[in-house]
Amino acid sequence: NTRQPDAIFTMLMVGRRQPRTLVPALAVSMYWLSCHPHQSIASLDSGLAWSMPPSPFLSTAVNGKSNSRVMHSPWRARSTLRLRPRMSVPLSSGSGGSMMDQKAGGTVLVFDKRHGPHNGWGHVECPERADGIWQLLNDEGLVERCRVIDGRPATDPELLAVHTAEHVAAVSAGNPTADTSTYFQKKNDASATAARVAAGSVVEVTEQVCTGQAKSGFCVVRPPGHHAERTHMMGFCVFNNVAVAAQQAKERWGKQRVLIYDWDVHHGNGIQNIFYEDDQVLYISVHRGGVEKSYFYPGGGTADKVGSGAGRGFTVNVPLEAADSGDAVYRMAMDQIVLPVTKDFDPDIVFIAAGFDAALGDPLGGMAVSPGMFGSMTRDLMLAAPNAPFVLSLEGGYNVEVTAECAKECVSALLGDPAPVQPPADPKVSAWEHGAIMHAEKTLDKVAEVQRAFWPAVKRSNWVRSNP
Repeated sequence: NTRQPDAIFTMLMVGRRQPRTLVPALAVSMYWLSCHPHQSIASLDSGLAWSMPPSPFLSTAVNGKSNSRVMHSPWRARSTLRLRPRMSVPLSSGSGGSMMDQKAGGTVLVFDKRHGPHNGWGHVECPERADGIWQLLNDEGLVERCRVIDGRPATDPELLAVHTAEHVAAVSAGNPTADTSTYFQKKNDASATAARVAAGSVVEVTEQVCTGQAKSGFCVVRPPGHHAERTHMMGFCVFNNVAVAAQQAKERWGKQRVLIYDWDVHHGNGIQNIFYEDDQVLYISVHRGGVEKSYFYPGGGTADKVGSGAGRGFTVNVPLEAADSGDAVYRMAMDQIVLPVTKDFDPDIVFIAAGFDAALGDPLGGMAVSPGMFGSMTRDLMLAAPNAPFVLSLEGGYNVEVTAECAKECVSALLGDPAPVQPPADPKVSAWEHGAIMHAEKTLDKVAEVQRAFWPAVKRSNWVRSNP
């Protein structure tokens, strides 16, 4: 492959800049040369169990099946991320932190420092993602306008409601099954603790909104969760945080119409599969992928996947194929599919799997969505489901500063702040934008054709016809 030298150089730069990553970096370089995607190595001195990440150029395996050309790699030189300096994170809750209880109702936040030891040492799913969000929320004065609650580990019964006993036990024992993109820090139970606290913290915020103590909440948690399957880790995810919380909303707090909107750039295969036969959970995913076949990680999320059995019609996949689709395409997806279906469903609670890797500047997503668009989608959903409490939980997002900006926009929306004033849109779009919109129009029409049998309110596009 003509791009192998650049990829190898990048891996070596990671090792040079951060010596503790040298062994994994060299191994990845050898992997690209040898084309053995399923070998693994172990860094014994740090107790870090590594699975070889998939190459963005070669084939990999998803759920044990060959899936050639799935384009995804968690390995990038850290210089591609706009990192803030290491910080002493203020006002953090959880272990070693303090709790703010001065505001009742409104919006709650959860952030727990126990995520920090879960660290891949050069992997893009890094502690700075959550720390950067928390720092910016403090800098912008948003934390003091919210109520901060302590995170907590999820209990076994909470996890077992969506995961198998074998998976929960394997994570606790430090030997879980994972796909090739996911790391697991065994030393001091770092990853097991972080994963339990992430899932438990989302449940804790869910309890706040379900019992009327808050109207909305944002969970600054990691590792992410939406790829985690019932039986194994996947795609940087250990436990399926949103799925665990959504199941508790049903079982403990009697919610019967649960909406999960997943705007992460990668399809949330784990959430979809966990609730695929459930008619009380509506899963809507807008992601990068293909209408009939996807070559973008994790390789699923095609438009024909609509649920099965009692859950038929309660899965809505909106796969966007064109890179750099931007705000205009996401606005089309919201107006034509997401909002009409949300209004028809009339949820009594809304979860947002808030991944920000579709944002402009993210090293993995390539969809060029502005931070303000995530705030706009949050506001629009709140208008579409005015009686439902909202819980947003961090998923992806690997440009540290951009991810923090996106989270800030969402928290601002939850607090009821008006949308920032935007300059007038240029009536003339570039040829690339026009092409992306035309492509999206065809995609959204196909999605509408599939979903109209279940949700008659979905709309066909008229953008191209009105913008020749």
